[in-house]
Amino acid sequence: MLGGLGIGAVPLFGAKTLNTGEAERQITQLTEDQAGVAPTDVSCPADIEAEAGGTFDCSASLDGQPIAFTVTQTDDKGNVEIAGDNTFVDVATVEAALNEQLGAEAGVEVVSTCDTGGHAVLVDGIGTPISCTVANAGDASDSVAVTATVDENGAVSYEVM
Repeated sequence: MLGGLGIGAVPLFGAKTLNTGEAERQITQLTEDQAGVAPTDVSCPADIEAEAGGTFDCSASLDGQPIAFTVTQTDDKGNVEIAGDNTFVDVATVEAALNEQLGAEAGVEVVSTCDTGGHAVLVDGIGTPISCTVANAGDASDSVAVTATVDENGAVSYEVM
């Protein structure tokens, strides 16, 4: 539902500079594993000197939204920790939570659709109001507009409009 990308030590072998292409590959794989969507335009600076405690920033795009990463060198041998600087909200999970909550409340099966500008994942969407429509699965004309919000623990709440 929500997450912040966090990664353990990843070796980025190289002589005296880091293989930032490997960092980009790891960022791509880990973001896709955690967010369910592969990032695009992953970019880390070149020619980073291997230095224990050194940090550098990488950027990417996730479902058309900018995301950032902080890479910290754990030693001078190319081992790093990569941390995502953003959180994300999986829109399908929000819709499923609304289906469950409002369906139980109404006593009928419902179908929720959230207007997120076509995004499957919302970057930094924690606490951001999300406009949704919840419709009776058997009668789409029987619907209600709600505003959903996801808290820092991943719980979905809603307010009927």
